[in-house]
Amino acid sequence: MSAQTRFFSSEDHVPKLLAQAAGRLPGHVYCKAVGFEVTYAGLAERVRHAAGVLYARGVRPDMHVAVMLSHHLDHIVTFFAIMEIGAVHVPINTALRGMGLAHIFTHAHPEVLVADAEYAPALQEVIALHGEKMGVVWRRPAEWRDAL
Repeated sequence: MSAQTRFFSSEDHVPKLLAQAAGRLPGHVYCKAVGFEVTYAGLAERVRHAAGVLYARGVRPDMHVAVMLSHHLDHIVTFFAIMEIGAVHVPINTALRGMGLAHIFTHAHPEVLVADAEYAPALQEVIALHGEKMGVVWRRPAEWRDAL
């Protein structure tokens, strides 16, 4: 084993590691995108807020949460927020349609769906089949920051 090899203990988990990084290096840039950057402290704050919103919408530990989001910061925030709650992240490929989507919803049994509003037409059929027992959180870019 090299001097740089490290193993996580059973008490280490991603939300704890994010909180530690935000405490030690609050101004360190976690990621950059066109026109903005997010620090560890900024990410931790967004994740806490998103976890609170998802919890208020019924997400609980061990629940399956299907996520169909494009490549943007809110996808990262949602991923961390689901882990913060202790729920199960069920990623959905944004290119899936029809039977591929139906297969995931039938076998993963998500209790909540978080998706970009642009995927509503593709998700219409599975929501019709599973919607009465599944909460849906739509991401609309203009309002997402306040919603999640």
